[in-house]
Amino acid sequence: MLQSCAHKNISSSTTKNNAKAETSAPSNFITITSKNLTEDVSIVSTKNDEIIFLIYSKPDKEYPELVASAYFVIDKINTPRKFKINKKIDLKEDLVLVLLEIDTKQSIKQIEPIVRLNLNSILNNFIRGDLKKIKELLGDDDILTIQKGNFKTFIDKGVVVKGVHLFDAYEYILKMERK
Repeated sequence: MLQSCAHKNISSSTTKNNAKAETSAPSNFITITSKNLTEDVSIVSTKNDEIIFLIYSKPDKEYPELVASAYFVIDKINTPRKFKINKKIDLKEDLVLVLLEIDTKQSIKQIEPIVRLNLNSILNNFIRGDLKKIKELLGDDDILTIQKGNFKTFIDKGVVVKGVHLFDAYEYILKMERK
C-alpha cells in the first residue's frame, strides 16, 4: 500500500514499465525490505508496521528540502517495497534518510513538517542516543533510523536498520539504486 503524498515525489514501482524513465536521465529507486517487524512479538501487537520514509536534501540549511516521502504498511517479512524517486538527485548530494514506525493516527502530512523543521536536532539526538528529546517532538511514533550521507554512499553500501523496541527486535534493509 502506498499512500500518495502532498509532494508526489515518490511513486510505487510494480511493473517493469513503471520503472522506465520518462527522459534519458537516470532514474533513482529505493527498495525497503523488512527482515523482522517491530510489531510482531506481543499478542497485543498489530503484526504489521506502519512506516513513513522520508528523504531530505540540503540538510544543513535552515529548511531542508523534502526529496521523497512515502507511507506504507508492511505485514510480512521479506516483502520488498520498491519506489521510484521522481526528483533528480546528484550522486554527491548530501541526503538525510528517516525511517519512522507510526503508532499514532497522525498522517504523513502532519508528521513530515515536524521532522523537517527539527531535522538536525533529531539527527543529533539520535546520534547521541537521546531518544527522550526525539519523543518530545514525535510523541508515540518511533524513529527507527535517521542517517546522513551522500547518495553515492547510500547506493554503494545500502542501509541496514536493526534495533529493539519494547522487547521486540526489528530489521529493515534499504537499498538505493540508479538505473
